Amino acid sequence: MNVLRSLHYLTIVVAFGVSPLWAQVGNYQAPGNPTSQGWSESPDGGFPTVGDGTDTKAYWSVNDDSNNAGAYVPSDLSGWNTEQPWQIEAVMRLESGAGPAEMGFGAQAIDEDRYFRVDLATDGVYYQAEGNAATAYYTDAAFDASVYHTYELTVHASAGKPSSDQVTLHIDGQLVADLTRGGVRELGVGPTMNFGSGSSGGRAELRYHSVQLTHDTAIVPEPTAGMLLGLSLFGLTACMRSVRRR
Repeated sequence: MNVLRSLHYLTIVVAFGVSPLWAQVGNYQAPGNPTSQGWSESPDGGFPTVGDGTDTKAYWSVNDDSNNAGAYVPSDLSGWNTEQPWQIEAVMRLESGAGPAEMGFGAQAIDEDRYFRVDLATDGVYYQAEGNAATAYYTDAAFDASVYHTYELTVHASAGKPSSDQVTLHIDGQLVADLTRGGVRELGVGPTMNFGSGSSGGRAELRYHSVQLTHDTAIVPEPTAGMLLGLSLFGLTACMRSVRRR
């Protein structure tokens, strides 16, 4: 039994023990205009009022008080592999507007399959479910969107982007939502990512301290029959040697 357990453990560790290797696709860090850091303006019927400043953190604000949608998009997304895990991390806060269950402000990404959103409202964090319905990742009466939090949306993507791919949201390192790709609004455009006012109806002001889009560049090889056989023989030989020495 000890030999079999050791063999099983060795096979799993060697065949699947590849850690994520995160690489940046887009990165904004306040202060300063995102256009000076490799981002392009993506206007939609105008552009919101913008500007930088400092409160508890340096920030770049986007204020959609004029009902003009507009956001910032990484200038080069050619290296983004959407069939491996990827993540949006945003340190941001809601300055004004966007009442309960309102959407249209935050950080969003479309991976040619689904529309992933991290939209802030006064009562929580929202996304669009299939059918375009505003759906809460997380709501809490004690949640305060007006202070800076770190939001990490991770899409645990795999080859072919099956509906079963896991999607998680962490706020300040705590897991608050765990769903699957199939529950997110389908939208076959892109790939693209942005932060800012994604909807002309989302009147609010958000302050962004930092926004990153990263993806996992580690290659996880599919174990072949030959690989598993070789690993099994290697492990069996090592275990038998250990048994003989006793």
